[in-house]
Amino acid sequence: MEEQLSVKINAPEVLDRQLALRAKKGQYGIIALASATDPYLQAEEKYRMTEGLLKVILKHRFPVLIITKSQMVLRDLDLLREIDSAAIHAPDLQGRLSRGVIISFSVSTFPCSVTPM
Repeated sequence: MEEQLSVKINAPEVLDRQLALRAKKGQYGIIALASATDPYLQAEEKYRMTEGLLKVILKHRFPVLIITKSQMVLRDLDLLREIDSAAIHAPDLQGRLSRGVIISFSVSTFPCSVTPM
């Protein structure tokens, strides 16, 4: 699948416009990175799109959820710490969610059969 990816190099600019409108209206919500694909695929090393998106998310102070299988997320820890401190939560999450960053690691397993004893 990764061999067939197209990189939307204008994604940070598009996200910046969208989040600016939402922030202006006070419409904060959690931004999910990886609802469709891992944000730290091998192409991230070259294009650094996730890093660019995280900078925009920090600029507008949105909380973020990252779902990944990659240790490449460690590259962005300083940026993620800044987001964690600066994030503004939607009113329905204030007091219920204490973090501005949630990182979830997915783990793939191989199917196996278990023979009953």
